[in-house]
Amino acid sequence: MMPSALAAIGFIFVGASVHDPSARLVWLGCAVVTLAACSSGLPLLALRRLRIVKDAPERLAKAVRVAGQRVGHTPRVCFVLPWGMLNALAFPLLDRVAFTSAAVARLSDSDLEAIAAHEIGHLREPKSVLALRFALGMLWIVPLAVFAVYGNSRSLLVAFLGVVTVRVLVGSALQRMEVRADAIAKHGEGEGGDYARALERLHELNMIPAVLFGLKTHPSLYDRMVAAGVQPQYPRPSPPSRLRGMLLALGGLGAGHVLPTLVLIGVLWLPRLANFGAETHMLFNVAIAGRGGDVGELATLRSAAGRIDEARLLFRVARELGDEDPKRAAQLVMLEVRAGRCEDARRVLDSFDPTEGLNQARAAIVQRAVARCGLDSARSE
Repeated sequence: MMPSALAAIGFIFVGASVHDPSARLVWLGCAVVTLAACSSGLPLLALRRLRIVKDAPERLAKAVRVAGQRVGHTPRVCFVLPWGMLNALAFPLLDRVAFTSAAVARLSDSDLEAIAAHEIGHLREPKSVLALRFALGMLWIVPLAVFAVYGNSRSLLVAFLGVVTVRVLVGSALQRMEVRADAIAKHGEGEGGDYARALERLHELNMIPAVLFGLKTHPSLYDRMVAAGVQPQYPRPSPPSRLRGMLLALGGLGAGHVLPTLVLIGVLWLPRLANFGAETHMLFNVAIAGRGGDVGELATLRSAAGRIDEARLLFRVARELGDEDPKRAAQLVMLEVRAGRCEDARRVLDSFDPTEGLNQARAAIVQRAVARCGLDSARSE
């Protein structure tokens, strides 16, 4: 998830300065292409070109070949990722697997073969599952589309969290693919119990409890060892405390779900959460999206604070950015009249109908303000 989610956040920041409809279509098109690349695993190939990701050393390559011969499929390439956690990953759409540098350094040859067999099992997933994984990556186009239409932090955050929720719910179904890959690894192990012992070693070195609480991307170690035909030499432990378990479960769902969400919340909602006040939060909205509606709301706050000149200027900017809210247009008319700028008040009045979108009392206030400036309140034909 991480590359796709961070790419979506990056496009949100870029799109904040795009207001022309044609340019926004191009922006969305570029977002679709980028998300498709991330969902396919293409950033892995880009990192290899940059020599951040390395080709597998002979020891690892041999382990992957042996595992491939046992399970009936050999990946095209195996990579090494510079990562301090012991882990291995499969990239089904690229027919590639990768191990972290820590795993290569600390796991035995038999452990590498057993873990490689599990990852190769993912490469043999049905096409329907591969399509589902790709669709989950492309799901990030939803918050981008919401941002393109509404351009405010609340709707964007709701859409973003909605995508995370869908991914978590579908992820529980994808856990069955982990069980399937475990079965393939068990079938292809060299000696009885090799795969279970490799899993135990992996959890031990990463200091992951044998039983976890709540949602997780993989079954608990204890259950996986039993399913692999090895009874652990200890009774099934209780999961960690609820608080610790929830934190570990979040880790199990992957920092890819949590980190991008926290980034988005921090950028869009930190002022409100920190109780900095409505105006500071609106300033963040203006900085992020630069939409007419946000600028108009900021102008309303400035007007209520008695900062009339600033409010009048911000109302004008809001209308230039496409804000068509009749209430804010009415406020601008009254401020222009108050400043004695009758021609400006007339131009604003000509741009909207005070009888539409305003109640009768509010429309009457606007027309009286115009009349006070000696203007004809009737709209020109």
